Amino acid sequence: MNHQFGQKGIIPRHVILSTMIEGYAYFRVLTDSFGKPTDFLFLETNDSLEHILTSNQQDLIGKRWTEIFGKPVQDDFDWIYFLGQTAVTGEPCQYTGHMKNLKKELSIGAFSEEPGYISVLFYDEMLKKQWEHNKNHSQKETDSILEAVPEALMMVNQDGTVTDIKGLSKRLLVKAPDQAIGKRIHDIFDRENAVKLMLSVSRALGTKQVQRDELCLTQDGHVKWFETSTTPVNASGVVSSIREITERKKAEQALLENERRWQYALEGNGDGVWDWNIHENRMFLSKRFRDMMQLPLKTEAETIEPEELLGQVDPRDFQKVFDTIQDVREDKLSVIDLEYRVLFPDKTIKWFQARGKRISYRDEEQVSRMVGTLSEITLRKQAEEEIKYLSFHDKLTGLYNRAFFEEEISRMDTQRQLPLSIIIGDVNGLKLTNDIFGHLEGDKLLIEISRILMESCRKEDIVARWGGDEFAIILPRTAEDKAEEICERIRDGCQRVQVDFIQMSIALGVATKYQKQINIHEIIKDAENQMYRNKLEKNKNNKGYMLSYLEEILYKKTDETREHGERIRSMGMKLAEFMEDHPSFNEIRLLGTFHDVGTIALENEILMKKGALSEEEWEKIKKHPDIGYRIAESIHEISHIADYILTHHEHWDGTGYPRGLKGEEIPKISRMLAILDAYDIMTHPKGYKRSKTHEEAINELIRCAGKQFDPELVELFSTFMGKSEVV
Repeated sequence: MNHQFGQKGIIPRHVILSTMIEGYAYFRVLTDSFGKPTDFLFLETNDSLEHILTSNQQDLIGKRWTEIFGKPVQDDFDWIYFLGQTAVTGEPCQYTGHMKNLKKELSIGAFSEEPGYISVLFYDEMLKKQWEHNKNHSQKETDSILEAVPEALMMVNQDGTVTDIKGLSKRLLVKAPDQAIGKRIHDIFDRENAVKLMLSVSRALGTKQVQRDELCLTQDGHVKWFETSTTPVNASGVVSSIREITERKKAEQALLENERRWQYALEGNGDGVWDWNIHENRMFLSKRFRDMMQLPLKTEAETIEPEELLGQVDPRDFQKVFDTIQDVREDKLSVIDLEYRVLFPDKTIKWFQARGKRISYRDEEQVSRMVGTLSEITLRKQAEEEIKYLSFHDKLTGLYNRAFFEEEISRMDTQRQLPLSIIIGDVNGLKLTNDIFGHLEGDKLLIEISRILMESCRKEDIVARWGGDEFAIILPRTAEDKAEEICERIRDGCQRVQVDFIQMSIALGVATKYQKQINIHEIIKDAENQMYRNKLEKNKNNKGYMLSYLEEILYKKTDETREHGERIRSMGMKLAEFMEDHPSFNEIRLLGTFHDVGTIALENEILMKKGALSEEEWEKIKKHPDIGYRIAESIHEISHIADYILTHHEHWDGTGYPRGLKGEEIPKISRMLAILDAYDIMTHPKGYKRSKTHEEAINELIRCAGKQFDPELVELFSTFMGKSEVV
């Protein structure tokens, strides 16, 4: 509740603001069963209202508006309707009219800060003039009165400067009131509360009306609440009456907590509203309720039996809703908070939440009604399901994640699930796939493996992505031999699928728990160790397989020929024999085959293009030494030539790629390979290009010596080729 002067269930105020000449009253709105205002109940008044109405507060509190001002008769101004509009819409109103009962002309302003309650200000010009006369008659006497007021009174200019602080409570608000005079509000209070006060000052001066707010101050580690009423006193200044309401706020919080569902049901917040007369078993439904449930519109007076709504309830929730209705009838429930699904004629399903509480109307002798709201919560339930799904599933593969695996393994670790088998798998070649084709292709490999795992397992098995390239499977009531059969199905599935020339495979390990006393985590560890043994054994048996497999991919992907590689190897090894300080024959042999291995990651359209490459395409071509380097690094048998693959397109003058190395910064074997590769390409036809003669190729190498090629190695190669039988 946000009202400033009184609360339902709170003792009314008995002390007025000495600066306030307006009469003030706080009312609870009385309505009929359909929410139409019928009267207003006095909850709180001030002393000024006593003078205006010539009635004391004790006589007013608990009385109705019509008891004080009379009921409207024909041709009278209908105050109930007028003020009721503010209570319903929340829009403030103001009107000047003659009160027959009082024989006075009053100006009345009303506003509502919360549904069901309304504040009214009464203005009497005669009393106002009299008050001003008395105030001017004795300023000193007024100051004494102000100091005796229980609240703190703070006078503030429009720029936020505090001009005075009076009242008995001023030291509760500010520790040193005298030192605060002359300072700005922002210098006295924290930013949030200073902004609130300044907004009240600005609004009071702008609207010429009282502004009310609440401050929450932390003093000596304790939270204190204060209520402020800011009144304009002239064109450039206001007075704020500030009193402590900490205990009241505590009571309000307790009240809100105890009556949360009841308040929600009454206010509705735009949801459907229902009013169930349990004794008569008739239910009123608001228009919004009928719209939400796609029911035919009826007049406000028409009601239905609750059972008429059961036909729409989803069969999965029917019993739950039916039992709730019965429990309410049998006085077993005083509050309901029910979530259920509704099946509509077009086969759509929506989620709804029904909240309600038993209430008692004053004009009824027995507690036989329940009032509440209906909210559609479909989006919320969908979000909850999505969050639940994401919390237990791997986003990439859609399999369960490790968190779910851990939860399920604990749940299934029972005697009833024995024998309980665990399969741990590790995908082979994921790093190589990522290095060659990028992580998007690596993701495709993981997705394909996940599909094979799901197809190979049974419906009751739990398949989870355990880590980056690791998977785990729980097989309830499955002996080890049956688990091995499932492993074999997985291996067979992998053999039938390739992703971008990469033959899928996965190393698997199996362990089975037969006895309850064995720790399930030891079983998982055994399966993991067996997987690693199988992985090492496979790598040992397949030594050299990866190289031949990589060579096959290279020749399939690019227009490189086996003959080109063989010529490079043959020329290179003979050139090495011719050199005094020759490089390793093994390195030359491997480089002849794998120097352009990085091109397998490039697009076929670029590699096979017959015309000139665009700048963007050329930049992609220049990345293949880096890619080749990463591939070689990941394969033990050729990791020692990774640096040579990286640098074989560097130029002697530093204009090559990818690093722009120059001169002897480039490894000698890379400089040698560059010459061999260029010579072979020039002397053998490629596509539409004419091949050069031996002499033309040698002359081109000599022309580029000192620029693209090492001049000494070009001279050595020229001499070698003149004596060699390779040509």
